[in-house]
Amino acid sequence: MIPNAARKMSKSQRKQDTSFKHLQYLVSGLFRPLNILGHKLSLNVNNTHLQRYLPMLADCRLLLLNLSSQINQMRTNLAFHSINPSFSNTTSKSTSFFFLIR
Repeated sequence: MIPNAARKMSKSQRKQDTSFKHLQYLVSGLFRPLNILGHKLSLNVNNTHLQRYLPMLADCRLLLLNLSSQINQMRTNLAFHSINPSFSNTTSKSTSFFFLIR
């Protein structure tokens, strides 16, 4: 976080930023089990469904990366808003994530 923004945040903004930070931590903890699962699955070459499982894991990772990115953007917008209350980021509101089914 920008130190200048942290000093200018109101109590409710600091609380919201702490919640976002905690969410980022929780989301980051989901990647390790997915990586381990993907590794374990890839070691079993006799699995006939392997070609379906690994792309599903990759899709889950993409969704988690998108979630992590959105939370980061929300924290950034909150920091900018604490410095300049009239700040608004119109691009993040219109950004959509499209999930492609293989």
